Amino acid sequence: TEEEPLFDAADVLRFGKDMIVQHGGKTGTSVSGNTDYLIAGENAGGKLAKAEQQDVEILTEAAFEQLIMTVGGEAGNLLF
Repeated sequence: TEEEPLFDAADVLRFGKDMIVQHGGKTGTSVSGNTDYLIAGENAGGKLAKAEQQDVEILTEAAFEQLIMTVGGEAGNLLF
């Protein structure tokens, strides 16, 4: 059987950032008042807590993909 390709975290992050930019969004490295969404994985840590305090919408990877498909190209300000 053919195995699924494996991607490291840097590849996934780079792909996600590229998708955001292609859909008109911006990426950042910290949560701020300008952050519209936080894409959070299993061990999001301090960024997740800060996003919750600032009422930033938290997205799973699946929810991010759905957002990209439904917003007609407007990704907003997303943070990984």
